[in-house]
Amino acid sequence: MSDPNIRLLLHRIWQIWDESGHSQDRPKSFVFVAQRNPVQEAVLANWGITTIAPPDGMAADDGLTQLPRDIRRRLDRPMERSSRPGH
Repeated sequence: MSDPNIRLLLHRIWQIWDESGHSQDRPKSFVFVAQRNPVQEAVLANWGITTIAPPDGMAADDGLTQLPRDIRRRLDRPMERSSRPGH
């Protein structure tokens, strides 16, 4: 998040949603960061953005390639019978 244009874009998107009167309808937003930064996470959380970072000790490149694999693995997991509606 060192690029001021990206920060300005994210802030502007937050501002548009806030001024629209439909901020409660805003979808969840996520951003991948190379390493955790508590200050950055707090600012982005204030704008409704959740940060995703690689696990401690993992290179950012490896974390970024691991992310879609983790998502795929979670999507492929069968839902537990007790968590399905009506069961």
